Amino acid sequence: MIDIKPCPFCGGEADYYGDHIEAAGFMVECNDCDVRTTRYGTLDRAIAAWNRRAPQPIQGFDAKTARRLEAIRERCDEATEGPWSWFDIDANGADAEALCNPKDVTMGPDGRKRASDTILESYDFESYSSGIDSLADDREFIANSREDIPFLLDLVADLVAENAELRDARVRAGR
Repeated sequence: MIDIKPCPFCGGEADYYGDHIEAAGFMVECNDCDVRTTRYGTLDRAIAAWNRRAPQPIQGFDAKTARRLEAIRERCDEATEGPWSWFDIDANGADAEALCNPKDVTMGPDGRKRASDTILESYDFESYSSGIDSLADDREFIANSREDIPFLLDLVADLVAENAELRDARVRAGR
């Protein structure tokens, strides 16, 4: 089992809760301030998510913002593996567009693309309105969000760490 790091918000000791038999899964929670992860299907995933949290103190962010950043990270970790792309596919004989990982797209015997696992599908817009057609201009954003959001979260973490180092250097210099 992976060691559980101290709470990134208060430095307190954390424990895991849950059971593989429970449908709800596992989570890690601080014994002092009650901050916790969402539930994960395995104990290792719950502990890994907890341990990825940025170390405290995070100066410049209040606890609410830090929790929101962590919630965004957790949603990214739980999302379908990326990268994502839009594909024109055959969905049970109907023309469709699907957002999926390119590794899940195969060529059928009839020469039409099929997706074994899709994140989002929209069918022939003339015969079926799924609401996706109103998002036509946003498709690139949606597809790239799987890689862009983790990149931005990592960038925020790097900038916070750099800011802390500069602040510590300034304190050491007596300014």
